[in-house]
Parts: sequence; structure tokens; C-alpha cells
Amino acid sequence: MICWISILFFDNAFAQPSVHFTETPVESLSKKLTASCKTDYEKVRSIFLWVTDNISYHTKSITNGRRRNDNEFIVETDDTSSTLQPLIEHVAEIVLKRGTAVCDGYTKLFKSLCDHAAIRNEIIMGYAKTNFSTNTKFRTNHSWNAVLVDSSWHLIDVTWASGFVYGSLYVKSFDDYYFFTPPRYFIRDHYPEDLKWTLLNDPPILREMYQSPFAYTEFLRQKTVSFSPARGILEASIGDSLMFNIESEYQKITMAVSDMAFADSATIRTISSVNGKAEYSYIVKDDSPQWLYIVCNDEIILRYRLNVKTQNKK
Repeated sequence: MICWISILFFDNAFAQPSVHFTETPVESLSKKLTASCKTDYEKVRSIFLWVTDNISYHTKSITNGRRRNDNEFIVETDDTSSTLQPLIEHVAEIVLKRGTAVCDGYTKLFKSLCDHAAIRNEIIMGYAKTNFSTNTKFRTNHSWNAVLVDSSWHLIDVTWASGFVYGSLYVKSFDDYYFFTPPRYFIRDHYPEDLKWTLLNDPPILREMYQSPFAYTEFLRQKTVSFSPARGILEASIGDSLMFNIESEYQKITMAVSDMAFADSATIRTISSVNGKAEYSYIVKDDSPQWLYIVCNDEIILRYRLNVKTQNKK
């Protein structure tokens, strides 16, 4: 009788395994963030705001004053069981635990949170325009996300929306510009490897993007429609006049061109327009290389590099 009872107990143990599958930390967070959301847009927005507010850039990826590839995310863990997890989920959990990441970690955490919220999304690999150095060749150095909401794809850069790195210091500074950024603006500093992710019918070639002036986030806020010159690096001689044009959706605008990023608007010549179009003539004053800043409605929207030709002295 005792033997029979033992057999029943043993058989029952196999029939009802004691293994229980629990939610991952990322899945649990995703449910928490989207619990009260009624639309996919609200879900994506909630996830976006949480990541930008709670994850900081991993500044140790910057060594000897030189930034390493922003896509480099080295997984360091002693948990061998994690090898059974999908890589994206695994990286997302590490980022969640550490609270820091480079862009690869940001995008994987964002994707994993969206996946658990049943939001269709993709990680986009490509090139980020971060400086004007003509010696720096574009390469795959960044990643961002695309989400499908209301039957349309939208672009998001949760890394750049979180803040920026100054030297070796991370500065948390929320920038809503990189949430659902219109493709025609996003392409100014993001160029995907797969051109379909420009979300443009006629995307520019990479060289055009690299040679264009740097557009600040205020470029979008001022509803800039067009500008000239198209090239971001200009050459001129002392005394030359350079013509700049901007067009905005706003009808009433002011425009100025300054060689100082923090110039007092009272010290520089400003022109006004009532038809959304403005033209400004800038006279080259000296032969020192300099930056030129295009100011619209008291906000810097574009930055050009001016190389002044030196005159041979006899």
C-alpha cells in the first residue's frame, strides 16, 4: 500500500510540473506603462516618455576624448540562462537594470516595450549627422526606431530625445523634436541604410545630406519650408556678400545672419517679412574660418561653415 501511494505521488509530480513562466521585467513595465492607454499612439507616447526620462547615455563608451561607434553595446552578464532569451529582450533587460545605454540599448529597450504592447515597430540602422568635419566619412554609426500607428509609419529617435553628450558628460535634456518627426526633417540628420525607411518618395543621396547645413531643432519649430544655400560649407573672400534665403509657413518672420551663436539680437541687423519669405545679405568681414548662424524669429535654425579664401600677399 505504501508503494502504491508513492507511485501515485511520483506520477502526479510529472503530470503537474512545478515550473511557472513569469513575466519578464520589460514585459511587466510595458503593461504598466500602457495599462491606461486607449490608443496605439498613447501607448507609444507613454513608452517614449518613460525611456527618455529614465535611461541615461552610457558615457563610458567615449574614451580618450573620442566617441566610439554609438551602436556598440557590449553585453556583460554572468547569467548564462539569458542565452535562451532573444537578443533584443536580453539587451532590453540589461538596459532596464543598469539605467544606461548607447543608442543600440535605447532602441532595443524601446522596441521590446513596444513589442509587448503589440505595437508593430522596427529598429533602423543608419548614419547620424553629428558634425561638419570633412575628414569624417559617414558610416553606420547610429540606430533609431520606426513605429506603425494608425496605418502609417512614424520615426522616433529615443536616444537623441533623451539628451546629449558634451565632452564626456551626459546632459539630460528632453527633446520632443525626435518623436514622430516628419520624414522631410528627420532626413537632415538621419540617413538609413535601407532607403525605404526615409519614408520619402524621393530621398536625397547621402552626399547631399552630408553637405547640407546643420539644422537645429528650432528648424522644425519655426516651420521652415525651404532655405538656401543648400550646401553647408561655403567659401568666400573678404568683402564678398553671401545671400541667404529662408521660407516659413509662418507669414510674419524675422531673419538675421550672425557669426556668433549667442549674439544679442539688438547688436545684429534683422529684417522682417510678412509673406513668410526672407532674404539676407551677409558681408564677409575677415579671413578667419567661422560658423554662420541663421536666425529666424530669434531662434537659430541653421548653421553653415564659412571658409574664407586667403589672399596671396606680394
